[in-house]
Amino acid sequence: MTANYVHREPIRFQPSPRIVPSDNLQLTEQQIKSRQQLAHVNVIVTQAGRNVWDFEYPWSNKLCSCCTDMTQYYLNVPVKICGPSKKNNYHTMGESIIEIILGDEARARVPSEFIVQYTNNANPPTFFLTIDYLLKTNQANHLFTLPFIQRLEKWYQWYNHTQTGPIPFTFRWRGRNASSIYELNPKTLTSGLDDYPRASHPTNFERHLDLRCWMTLASNVIGKLYSILNNEQTNKYLNYAQLLINNDLLDQLHWSEEYEMYADYGLHTDYVQLERVLIPKQSPTQQYQQTHMIRQVIKESDLNYKYVKHFGYVSLFPLMIRILNPQSNKLEKILNDLKNSTLLWTPYGLRSLARSSSIYGMRNTEHDPPYWRGAIWINMNYMVLSALQHYANIPGPYSDKAKQIYKQLRTNLINNMLRVYDNTGHIWEQYDDKTGNGKGSHPFTGWSSLIVLIMSELYDQ
Repeated sequence: MTANYVHREPIRFQPSPRIVPSDNLQLTEQQIKSRQQLAHVNVIVTQAGRNVWDFEYPWSNKLCSCCTDMTQYYLNVPVKICGPSKKNNYHTMGESIIEIILGDEARARVPSEFIVQYTNNANPPTFFLTIDYLLKTNQANHLFTLPFIQRLEKWYQWYNHTQTGPIPFTFRWRGRNASSIYELNPKTLTSGLDDYPRASHPTNFERHLDLRCWMTLASNVIGKLYSILNNEQTNKYLNYAQLLINNDLLDQLHWSEEYEMYADYGLHTDYVQLERVLIPKQSPTQQYQQTHMIRQVIKESDLNYKYVKHFGYVSLFPLMIRILNPQSNKLEKILNDLKNSTLLWTPYGLRSLARSSSIYGMRNTEHDPPYWRGAIWINMNYMVLSALQHYANIPGPYSDKAKQIYKQLRTNLINNMLRVYDNTGHIWEQYDDKTGNGKGSHPFTGWSSLIVLIMSELYDQ
């Protein structure tokens, strides 16, 4: 996304603190510990990219608005709510805030099409990663009360109601523009992977692999939370999670035998391109004739329902969320593909989209350069490293291979980010897959600061 910058010296946008401590709170030792854990998460993630955007992203900068609500109501931590609250929507529907864009200064820095919010559009529920980590570290956490779990469940049910696909056990991101004629591949901003290639022609019959994996994680976390309380809802969620984890069912819906990869499914063709066309003059006195880049399908016969042949980060989600059986030959195939330099492997980290993809490095519109079409993103590399360590540490025929790839990938990421930091003095939003140099927003200590956890080998095991 490209911001419309407004330069008004000497105004400076500074991230306002989310959590306002009170001297009057009487907290137990466990409450203080829980409070510090979530406060630490919130402080880190709200700093990312504030020099570019004056609003919050739920899956990167703020994780989700329920983090604010839960911190306030269940950790007994007062929270400063910035502007009008959507709390009523959360209480009645389970909807979380997508983005917070409040005030004239903030709106001036955001393109108008991103200001209006839609109640059916969801972002990745990454807050479940945080809860999953807390479950693994301390199941007696003060956070895990019945009211907390029920509110988290309401959020989960909102996803399960609004993001489901056309057939059981499939899911679909909302928000794609099926009528777009200016985009090479209509963006899926809601997924967090803005221009990552999906089915070329959005329909209601798409199946999105990454969202299915997020819902697998979420179902499992809700089930484990209820199991702590011996609640009758435990089996409902754990059984559903097992259905989503079932590798045979996953393969039926998302494994392409033709391409030998996990993939999205939808109405798709690779035979699309942007072509410059003349725009008719608006009046006889108009001196110059304008042009636009319009998407053209150059092989209509290839347009049909099929798996989407674009290997990249989305293809790795069954690995990253650890859904794959350690004995699975699909795991072996993914591990082999990780080391393939014509696909994702580089000396600097894993690129977001394979070099062999027809959309690798391509602009999405004439004014929209590639974003998730080759660049190296540290958050995704962190999730891959975490999964590789997981599969390296459990018995299976591919544990040694996972361990070897883990070591090489970790070394590449650390060496490159250190080199770029020495040269520029910055941590960057993303890194170029050809040179390793920093790209995008900087300084950027949001998800790119995960390199510190990578150096410390701190994951969630």
